[in-house]
This record gives sequence, C-alpha cells and structure tokens, in this order.
Amino acid sequence: MIKNYHIGYKPFIPIIPLILSIGIVSVLLFSFAEGITCPAGEVEVVRVTNPNPICVDQSTAERWVQLGIAEIVGEPVEVMEESVMEETMEQESQMGIETIETRSGTITIDHDYLTPESAKLLSDELFFQRAVQVYHLALPAVGGAGIFYEQDKVGATTGDVLYWSDFMNSDIELLTGNISVLYYMSLQDLSDGPIVFDVPAGSLQGHIDNIYQQVLTDVGGTGPYKGNGGS
Repeated sequence: MIKNYHIGYKPFIPIIPLILSIGIVSVLLFSFAEGITCPAGEVEVVRVTNPNPICVDQSTAERWVQLGIAEIVGEPVEVMEESVMEETMEQESQMGIETIETRSGTITIDHDYLTPESAKLLSDELFFQRAVQVYHLALPAVGGAGIFYEQDKVGATTGDVLYWSDFMNSDIELLTGNISVLYYMSLQDLSDGPIVFDVPAGSLQGHIDNIYQQVLTDVGGTGPYKGNGGS
C-alpha cells in the first residue's frame, strides 16, 4: 500500500509547479504588455504565448478567453454612427485651419497652405508695400532735382551761389526747408573733377551733400573745423 501510494503520487509533484509557473508567466505577460489603439469594432487582447497586444473582433476575443489562451486587456471600441463620424471628421479638419487678422484683411491658412483668396490678398499687399518703398527711396533724388528747377527759375547755373533774401514758403521746391532761417545754396558738378570749397571762420552753419541728400560733411561749428574756417 505504501509503495503504491508513493508511485502514484510522484507524477503529480512536477505538475503543481508547472501549473503555478504558467499562471505566473501569464500574469507577468499581461502586466508588462503595452497598450495599443484598436480600430472600431475590435478589442485589445494579450495572448499567453506572446506579450505583445493585438486587436481582434469581440467574438474572437471571447473565444480565446474561454480556451485560456488570451486575456482581454482593453475596452471594446464601439463603431461610430455615421452622423457622429461626420461631425468628428469635420472637427478634425477644422483643427488645421488658422485665421490671422491683418490691416489688409483676414488671412486664412488651411493646413499650412494659404487659400487662393489669402494668397491674392498678400500679393496685393506686397505690391503696395513695394510701391511705397520705391516712393521713399526716390523721394530724396526727386527733391534734389527740385533744387535744380529752383536754380533754373532765377537764371542761375552750376557753380553759382543762390541766396534767399526772405524766409521760405510752400512755393519753393525744397523738401527740408523751414521758415526760421535764411538759406544760401550752390550746386556743383564734379564730372570735370574735384572742387575746393573754402569756408570762412564764423557762425556759418550748413552741410555738403549729394543729389540723394546724403550728408557728406558738416560746415561751420558742427563741422571738422569747429567754426574756425577751412577748405
């Protein structure tokens, strides 16, 4: 009796640890598996033989659970109704649209691209800004040409010194002139060579500039000779 008892009991000894190990392995597999996102109508499961989760339909998942070869680890993803799906798609499409209010109007950016209307709006604004820049860049030269016109009005020529005996007014084509001082001016042509300009000592104030009204040097107290005269 005792001998038969030991013979019959021995086969069951390795089975118990085996069952426990299977249970421990399956728990570990389910614990360390990372979740995934399943499409509509499917559910996330983890198989005993593979720790990576997969998505299967609900009926397959239930059958695998009954067979003990998998465990459901995620909630079933419900299939959206058509109206809900259309609303969701519309919301997602709106997420890529951005509007910017500008001085020229509303600029619409659709998924990183300008709409045709916004592209034309920006193009018109660009041409407008370029026109303003051309005006600003040309204004000094146009003003310089106006000085030549004033010289011609009084019969003067290049090299003469023009002197205003009275304060300026709006009839004179001089951009930076003001009504608080008396002016004198001389236009020089350097195409034939340089010119030496002698400045007497005293309280004379002025400057020498080019046709674009860019100042080359000051004359008088603010110049390099500090009002002491020079050439």
